[in-house]
Amino acid sequence: MKRLITKSGFIILAVILLSGCYSEYLSIDYTVHHGAVWNSDKSCITFVASKVAYRNAKGITRFPDGGIPQYLLEDMGLYIFNVKDSSLAELVNFNDLVSWQSTSRSLWSVDLIFNDSVIYYQITPVTDWNWFITKARSEDRLKQIKSLKQKYNKPYMYNLNTGSVQEEDTLLFREKYQENNANHKADLSHLNKILKKAPLSEWGLNVTDIYPKNDKEYIKETIYNYNKSVETKRAVIEQIIAKKNKQEIEKLLERMDNYRNTLEGLERKEYDIFSADVYKQIEDLLKEN
Repeated sequence: MKRLITKSGFIILAVILLSGCYSEYLSIDYTVHHGAVWNSDKSCITFVASKVAYRNAKGITRFPDGGIPQYLLEDMGLYIFNVKDSSLAELVNFNDLVSWQSTSRSLWSVDLIFNDSVIYYQITPVTDWNWFITKARSEDRLKQIKSLKQKYNKPYMYNLNTGSVQEEDTLLFREKYQENNANHKADLSHLNKILKKAPLSEWGLNVTDIYPKNDKEYIKETIYNYNKSVETKRAVIEQIIAKKNKQEIEKLLERMDNYRNTLEGLERKEYDIFSADVYKQIEDLLKEN
């Protein structure tokens, strides 16, 4: 009986310690990989990008190295961005690669060619496929890597008019790459700047779909800077606050002003710094109403 009680007590303690292992705040982000290229008139740009959504570890799960986040979304794909209307679309998904490795751009090599209505692409691991094959620890892992190598160790062509994908001859791809890439290569910092015009919903980063929570909670953590994720705060403004009427938006700005006035010293300075962009984004919504 005593052993049973001890065992039960251990289970209860474990449940208590492990419950609430992750932050109540959602973090979302996207990363553009190197290798982006323009079409001939620079009206559109194509690139590979990764996106993630996660909840940070907290409490006991943070030790000893900060803990592994709970990932709610990991995705990598080929995208196209239209500069004229600031529209974004995913053309090809590479999630079979993500399930094997991760979305980190340091792991992937990307070669792209953009010939107006056709995009040629090849994505491969930075480390040679054969290295992974020799290091595979199980037969299932070995089969997975060999299958991915067979699929991705070749270039493809995406037709923008039909949405079809077909294999491309490697030698022809290399010739086209040498001819076209230098003239159409995009500056990554410039691309990241113009991508800010694309709503996060077009990335598929809809906060209430990824991590369902009451709108009031999302608004509260955004205007009081409880959630430190820059992109999550932007998504809340775009997807929740933007749907409010003028009076409701003005009330949120008033709440931010009132909250700021309750703070002093370092807390006030930190709030001023980290809430400035949020305040401006909400304030800009009034100009649209």
